[in-house]
Amino acid sequence: MRHDGLVMKNPSQKEPELCRVLGANLRRARLAAEISQEELAALCGLHRTEISLVELGKRQVRIGTALRVVSVLNISLDGLVSGLSWSPEAEAFVYAEPPAAR
Repeated sequence: MRHDGLVMKNPSQKEPELCRVLGANLRRARLAAEISQEELAALCGLHRTEISLVELGKRQVRIGTALRVVSVLNISLDGLVSGLSWSPEAEAFVYAEPPAAR
């Protein structure tokens, strides 16, 4: 799947890509904070598998969970959704080029 500003119009394609980008952002932030999934989960009151599933893009994040995570990682909510935006004209999500994976 391309990420060069691709506008995804099919609703069934939106959420998996949203989850993947958000999960990649979470993983980058967690690694930058030098904490394990288990440590992050404990600090957020979650199970480690929840963090793992979010990072893998297999689980949508509820706003309450997102707020806990960004608070623990000391990042902004913007940092968690970096690379994602809504295009009212296209009525679709627009994905920016993600940073290279490590």
